[in-house]
Amino acid sequence: MSKINGPFRADHVGSYLRTQPIKDARIKKAAGEISAELLKAIEDVEIADLVKKQAEAGLIAVTDGEFRRKWWHLDFLLGLNGVKSIKVEKGYKFHSCETPPENIQVTGRVSYNPDHPFFSHFDYLQSVVPAGCVAKQTIPSPVMLVNTYLPGPFPPADYTSADEFVEDVAKAYQQTIAEFYRRGCRYLQIDDTKWGAFAEVLLSDASEAEKAKIVADAERCVKVTNLALSGRPADLLVTMHICKGNFKSDYCFSAAYDTVVDYIARLEVDAYFLEFDDERSGTFEALATIAKADTAGKKRVVLGVFSSKVAKLEDEAAIKARIDDAAKYFPKERLCLSTQCGFASTEEGNSLTEVEQYAKLNHVVKVAKDVFGSL
Repeated sequence: MSKINGPFRADHVGSYLRTQPIKDARIKKAAGEISAELLKAIEDVEIADLVKKQAEAGLIAVTDGEFRRKWWHLDFLLGLNGVKSIKVEKGYKFHSCETPPENIQVTGRVSYNPDHPFFSHFDYLQSVVPAGCVAKQTIPSPVMLVNTYLPGPFPPADYTSADEFVEDVAKAYQQTIAEFYRRGCRYLQIDDTKWGAFAEVLLSDASEAEKAKIVADAERCVKVTNLALSGRPADLLVTMHICKGNFKSDYCFSAAYDTVVDYIARLEVDAYFLEFDDERSGTFEALATIAKADTAGKKRVVLGVFSSKVAKLEDEAAIKARIDDAAKYFPKERLCLSTQCGFASTEEGNSLTEVEQYAKLNHVVKVAKDVFGSL
């Protein structure tokens, strides 16, 4: 089979505002008023409706909205062997708010779990995708496990070296990706926030020792990502979303990609979803580094020039001017459009309504058709 010709001219990062029936059901499930089976049945109905609405908006790639998750990353990582949920003193610090105080800890050897709950989640998504659309599965990057800032020792206590840890995590991902593929997945997106964090430190007044630590971490992150993706089927499309934080319409990191783009360009993915939605984004100059490193001339870049954090629709002329600017550094024929992130990286969601969410999606699709002629 040939690889899907994606990402598409109008694409999206994958998460959507949780609907009221799901919010109500979660509360009832937590209170012991409904069963896990009933919660799943409600999620099934809402996901089927979401898929239909994505298709109606004109999207080719559709997701389950991450409706069954609390977090964009923790739920998946907890499905691997050797990882547990922990309470921490403070949540993730955003610009003006903080997430709930939850995190994960590596408590044993990390390995593949053949009963990972995300497999059945994908099966259901696949079952409700209409003709002409493609099921996109989103998972966090292995980098979200292999970094030195998680609670607990590094490398974890069951490991004698960081390299040994990297190899276990990469193998768990390889096997997980292979199982998604076996179940029919042909479009996989991995999400990563560490590059934004690294860029922030490298542009700060941190000590040379701290910056050297970041450089070592960055090299390790390139290694684990490429190992995790090694050996994947030739017709599996793999993209990466490089996020600067998305919680209740707030952000974590302000730094542009410039200081980390050399690492990003080495990642063996087919395309990048990059955030360029506001003044924190910096210029498009980093795209030239990606273009230069892509000697085969096949990679795509999805410009996140629309904001999932606000309801206001971006000025079409201004967006088109920005696309022309980006095309100075990266071939326009390999550019695509999306919002900079999803609408709900966590179950709390961003500060807009469902009506406004779909208006934003329609806006992305309209501009993409105007600029590129088709999706």
